[in-house]
Amino acid sequence: MRYRLYQPEDFPALYLLEEQCFAPRERFPRHLMRQLVAKKDAATWMADASEEDPKEKLAGFAIVEWSRAAEERVAYLHTLEVGARFRRQGVGAALLRHCIASARAVDVGSFWLHVAVDNAAARALYQSQGFVARQREEHYYGRGRHALTCALALRNVS
Repeated sequence: MRYRLYQPEDFPALYLLEEQCFAPRERFPRHLMRQLVAKKDAATWMADASEEDPKEKLAGFAIVEWSRAAEERVAYLHTLEVGARFRRQGVGAALLRHCIASARAVDVGSFWLHVAVDNAAARALYQSQGFVARQREEHYYGRGRHALTCALALRNVS
């Protein structure tokens, strides 16, 4: 598996994976996904599977964005998606580590994300990388779909 930053020609494969991973009412609209991957204060990491299987261009991707909140820079993970046949092989963990490294490189102090309460696999992944659940947000993903807000400190606070 090769991990690399997004290139504009990746968009068709990226959005195809978005469509495979999420039902229509749960996925990012195409125009919003285009905006996210084009942001200057962000990184989109690709898990390129083409060397392992030429028919499978993309195993997964993740998008992290950073901004200034009060006195510190913060990062937010917009999405982390792994194709069904590549799950439980370390792809998600590797993508997350690349996003964390991108955030550290721009001196981000904390890294935030939302995860569905009922997504045990994703919750375990984030916990394994040091994320801590901070609060529960009711109906975050729609009626009856709750989320946890999780955070990772990237800098020691003195």
